[in-house]
Amino acid sequence: MPTPGDGGSGGVDARTEQLAETLKGLGLFLGSDAGFELEREPSRVEAVVMLIRLLGKEQEAKSGSWTHPFTDVPAWADPYIGYAYEQQLANGMSADQFGTGPATAQMFATFVLRALGYNDSAAKGTVDFTYDGAVQYATERGLIAGQGDVDGFNRGACVRMMEAALRQRKNNGDILWRELAADGVFTEEAYKTAFNA
Repeated sequence: MPTPGDGGSGGVDARTEQLAETLKGLGLFLGSDAGFELEREPSRVEAVVMLIRLLGKEQEAKSGSWTHPFTDVPAWADPYIGYAYEQQLANGMSADQFGTGPATAQMFATFVLRALGYNDSAAKGTVDFTYDGAVQYATERGLIAGQGDVDGFNRGACVRMMEAALRQRKNNGDILWRELAADGVFTEEAYKTAFNA
């Protein structure tokens, strides 16, 4: 039986399924008609959508007039990618290609670290981490629990990283879940009940 975060066979265990349900209950994660599909590799576009939902910014993304320079983004994802691009949470693979192939642990860790206020760009000041070192930096901060979440990266690994991010103190800020509660994404009581905190 795999332990949480070790990836195991396909990287999905009962705890990960429960985490997905819990995040869904808080409005931070959704599945599809096919369910949560936790064993499936996410695309880069899906990874950004998951990040935006984790931050409680889906409605802001969908209702804004965000823009991006990428020509390969599906129309339904334009607001999400535009929001992530303008908020400097995600960059493209080139000047005009966002990249719609599979996301990696390195990519998702980079998205999450940026969302937590860590900087990987010298143009924006002191560099906290580099893209090449994103997995190590995220692991050191408790966002990635085991090598299985890197080698067998899938939507289940995203869920585990998202849950870990909620418990993280943002760089020069409050713990993420407390910020979300203060912003009205969910109530403090709902979070504590969901996670027995």
